[in-house]
Amino acid sequence: MTTTRRDFIRLSGLCLFFSASGLSTGCKDRTDVFQTSLADPQLNSRLIAIAASLRGVHALGQHCLDGRSTADLTRALNERLHETGAASVGQALVKSARTDFSIGRVIDFQDWLLSETECLLAALGVAVGAGGEEEASGLVYRSFARVSYWGPDRTNQGEIFNIQSDGSGAFWVRLDGDISDSLVLRLDGEPLLTTVSGSLVTAVVAPAEAQRIVSVPGQYRLELLDVARNWVQPLGALRVDPVTVMATLADGTTSRVFCQPADWGPRQAVEGQPFNQQPGGDSAIWVRIDCVPTDTVMQLGAHYLPTTLSDGVVTALVAAEPGLVRGSYPITLISESASERLLLGTLDIQGP
Repeated sequence: MTTTRRDFIRLSGLCLFFSASGLSTGCKDRTDVFQTSLADPQLNSRLIAIAASLRGVHALGQHCLDGRSTADLTRALNERLHETGAASVGQALVKSARTDFSIGRVIDFQDWLLSETECLLAALGVAVGAGGEEEASGLVYRSFARVSYWGPDRTNQGEIFNIQSDGSGAFWVRLDGDISDSLVLRLDGEPLLTTVSGSLVTAVVAPAEAQRIVSVPGQYRLELLDVARNWVQPLGALRVDPVTVMATLADGTTSRVFCQPADWGPRQAVEGQPFNQQPGGDSAIWVRIDCVPTDTVMQLGAHYLPTTLSDGVVTALVAAEPGLVRGSYPITLISESASERLLLGTLDIQGP
């Protein structure tokens, strides 16, 4: 069989594409990374980011890995790129691959000739968890590690989780028992730059990506991936909560303890008729609000009402007898401990 050469690394719109040996795959748009200068002090992290974004390189990466660690591969690739004298990472990758072919630094993989630079990059990708898509490499979801605890699992919109000195976010997982050095953390399916030290697994999310994640409320699943065995173990999710907006009090100041209510009701009722009637015949007023002090009670007009606090909701009962007569009744949340009163509005009782 004749060994053939097709471009493995091809720069098109500054995105790396792989087409060797039938791999119809590519990388995500990482224009900023490919334009990184070779003089960048964070070059190794940039190379890992490129490798982590590769798709469909599991078989090739495993072939090229040859027992080398992430540090070994990053160092070798760094040295290879600096040999080119190119200005940017993208230019250096292409030039290095071409140089490999010109001087015979090639490998034969599944009847395709590939440069050693391509081999190094694919191996680095597998080392940091790339190329292990469920469809291509048969990832199996199973429980394979004993997790003591992990974090963080929650942050607020706009607040980077477990922020580091360089502005990146970070996760940590504490494990029990034997720990494999082939573990990688994945966030929403994307491999993170991961370090295994003793029983502790840590991973960082670059500042720009961390800022993107916390810019919108939502949940992002976190998983533990064993790249050597293609096993994935779900850990949980990072929850990004909406920004907490504190309520404005009647005097125009901002509350220290009451969040801005999302809604409340009812706002109107008919004299002599129950409103939002409860099983016991009483009426009820409800408030959707994310934060209130534990001693909060609701006041309707001059009456303090039996009040119940639950997750995100405050409810209070209005006795059926004596009924409310026609008029407008202010509804206020009161915290004695905080010395604050939050006026919600009025309940208007109309004639029948």
